[in-house]
Amino acid sequence: MTLTFEDIDSLGEAAISRFDARVAQVDPSLRNEFDAEVARLESQLDQLYALTARMARNEPDVQKTAELWARLVQICDAFAHRVYALSQEHPACRASYDHIDRKSTRLNSSHL
Repeated sequence: MTLTFEDIDSLGEAAISRFDARVAQVDPSLRNEFDAEVARLESQLDQLYALTARMARNEPDVQKTAELWARLVQICDAFAHRVYALSQEHPACRASYDHIDRKSTRLNSSHL
């Protein structure tokens, strides 16, 4: 059994959906809860990165490998967008956004 491009997309979408649902339940006065949710989302991004790297190593077609990384970059950008929106509503979360945005920028520059 192998993972497909669609599996990576689906995992990313599910992570964002779960993040949105959890953040909606967070007490806005508790920054540490927002930070914990961002850390959880970032951990899921790290897991998607590891899966993508494994798939890329096993993919003999260079075009498909490039598509894998492009999809992960899109997922990373979507994660960063969600955290950015959160930081606009809750300025204390800005540091969390900066952290995930740096990760997105590094991924963009190293795989495209």
